[in-house]
Amino acid sequence: MAYDDTAIYIGAHLYDISEDIMKQFTQRDNLGQADYFGIIFNPNNDVQNNTDFFVFSSGTQADEVKTSTNVEYFS
Repeated sequence: MAYDDTAIYIGAHLYDISEDIMKQFTQRDNLGQADYFGIIFNPNNDVQNNTDFFVFSSGTQADEVKTSTNVEYFS
């Protein structure tokens, strides 16, 4: 993980057998049945206000804001 004044950069090397990875293609923000890598930011460290980002093995992306009372998906 690294950052600058423009963005936060995250890299990951995920070890898995290609044939075993679930890859159901869905619309954006639809979790479906696919393996994924996600990162969750909680800038207030309050376990209540999260911003989540996901990338799925199918190429689909999802992001959301969670609070203690709701989940809102970005478009």
